[in-house]
Amino acid sequence: MSMDEKLMQRVKEGWKECCILNDSIADEPEISGEEEKTCKKIVSLLERHGLKVEMSVAGQPWSFRTQIHSCADPVLRVAIVTEYDALPEMGHACGHCVSGSISVLAALALMECTYPICVDLIGTPDEELRGAKTYMVQNGVFDQYDFAIMIHLDNKNRSAVKTLCIMDLKVDFFGKSSHAASAPWEGRNALNGVQLFFHAVDMLRQHVTPDIMMHGIIQEGGTAANIVPEKASAYMYIRGDKLTGTKRALEMVQDCARGAAIATQTEVQMESLYPPYQETVPSRVLSDVVAKNMEDLHLDIGDNNAISMGSTDFGNISSVIPVVCPTLKISEADIHTAQFAMDVKGDLAHEAICNGAYIIAKTILDMAQSKDLIAEMKKEFKMYYGKCV
Repeated sequence: MSMDEKLMQRVKEGWKECCILNDSIADEPEISGEEEKTCKKIVSLLERHGLKVEMSVAGQPWSFRTQIHSCADPVLRVAIVTEYDALPEMGHACGHCVSGSISVLAALALMECTYPICVDLIGTPDEELRGAKTYMVQNGVFDQYDFAIMIHLDNKNRSAVKTLCIMDLKVDFFGKSSHAASAPWEGRNALNGVQLFFHAVDMLRQHVTPDIMMHGIIQEGGTAANIVPEKASAYMYIRGDKLTGTKRALEMVQDCARGAAIATQTEVQMESLYPPYQETVPSRVLSDVVAKNMEDLHLDIGDNNAISMGSTDFGNISSVIPVVCPTLKISEADIHTAQFAMDVKGDLAHEAICNGAYIIAKTILDMAQSKDLIAEMKKEFKMYYGKCV
């Protein structure tokens, strides 16, 4: 039996168990920061396979890390990343129940491998909101690895995904309340500040580079129609191809808020609630290996690699070590939709758990067999970040 056949056999041995895990997580979705039951389900499965699990990695609630395989003098150290949080009101419309189950199955398939490698499975909660990976990166969790790998789900197959940097901005305007009919001249309308802020941002769009996107909502706009609002709030995302350009766009958006406050004679306060999600820069070397393994499974990629996804804290890992994050098709629907959430328990999703685990495990083993590929991957990473960060 060839190495590939043995690996697929190990994947299939744990496949049913991980499909059950996926469906259970999908049935009880937990939003970012509240993944207690989900984390315990994953950890319980790992412990049943004899693995010792470290909890609260870098102080992040409902995160974990377990050593899947180790040796004294490894040629390769790899982190398999696991996601498992859900979206508010939409459940697993991003497919993290499937993604997490893929990573778990890939890890189980590598437990008894004979290659001189170290492989850890790292559970990273809270991707959809505050980004636990950003804090893990800040605390050096990923510094010891040669690369990190995971698989996301989508309506397209890709061998790698490039995502955008994202920064957030909360903007609060403060005015003065008054009766809107009897003495409006006594008031200072905070909602006017928010409205003018959004108009200014819309005018700004002509003068930023094409990669920049700015979108937001009004979170608070007053309490009654006959009272001049004394407080109004907005929340905005600013995205871009690179962190440096996104930071410049954020500064321009902040100027819009300051100008709106001057024009409406209000006061403004601004803060970012979460660390930036950096752009994901996938390793070309790893992507090529993944593409070959996807091709062997007869998975069509086409031109899908040219399509960017949204933003993810996985990008922060790509700033410290090489990464790759393929996608597998499990639905005709777009992610973050009700239909996609329904499809995470379908036949395509279960098939993706098997295929995805094989792709991750096979990519790790392929890299471990080639010192040249490892050296090329590290050289590529050093060259990119030497020029661009």
